[in-house]
Amino acid sequence: MTFVGKLLTVLILICSIFLTAVAVMLAASQQNWKEQATANAQDVRRLTQILQESQQQNERIKTSLQRERVTSRLALQRSQVQLLVEQEKNSQKEEALAQEISKSQEQLRILKQNEDRLAELTTQNRDLRQRTNDLTTSLHNTLQQVTTLTDENYQLEGRLQRLEEKRDQLANDLAQFAKVMKAYGLDENSLTAHIPPKVEGRVLVVSNKIKGLVELSLGEDDGIRVGHKFDVFRDNKYLGSVVVKTVTHNRATAEIVPELNEAPIRANDRVTTELESQLRG
Repeated sequence: MTFVGKLLTVLILICSIFLTAVAVMLAASQQNWKEQATANAQDVRRLTQILQESQQQNERIKTSLQRERVTSRLALQRSQVQLLVEQEKNSQKEEALAQEISKSQEQLRILKQNEDRLAELTTQNRDLRQRTNDLTTSLHNTLQQVTTLTDENYQLEGRLQRLEEKRDQLANDLAQFAKVMKAYGLDENSLTAHIPPKVEGRVLVVSNKIKGLVELSLGEDDGIRVGHKFDVFRDNKYLGSVVVKTVTHNRATAEIVPELNEAPIRANDRVTTELESQLRG
């Protein structure tokens, strides 16, 4: 029984005694006083005995309560000590758990780094494989090209050898041809010297001293030779023709052809071989 239960029992007992006393007093008012006194004396003795018993029981209860208090206090102290011990153990476990969590997080971080590194290496490996395949294909194509070029080189060497032989033959033929031309007083320009190049120039000077002579802005550097014929124009109008008599590297002296002269020729008139070439063609 707990302390509260025992306390309620005592209170109920005291209330019962009080109610009994009230009942006795009410009953005594209807009896004579002697009986009342005798009955009251008996009731007093009985109530005194009940009170003594109640006091004794109360003392026993107090003693029991004190023992229970001591026992409860000891149990509470043991519980507190055990609680402190458990709290200390829990604190140690929490520290150990925190350390394990920290280690686990560090391991997870390292694992994540390793996974990222593995993914990067996998990508690099894939790229290297692709590059290796590409290089292998390129090497194979290069080897094929080398083989083809080697075959072509052999063919070109053969053609070169044949061309060299042909060159030597042509050199011999050219030497023989040169001997023949020299014997007849000819050179390499003899066959084309009379054909003027397709050029245009200007009349620089019309001679006042020698009638019919003009100076042209063209010379040997432009491919002009003695005997070349030029047509003279002014504003796309044909004026006549001239024939080269003397040539320097950048100038030429020409004579006006009288029978082809249609208008006086003046300085800055245009001269060209195009018309002559077209007519000849």
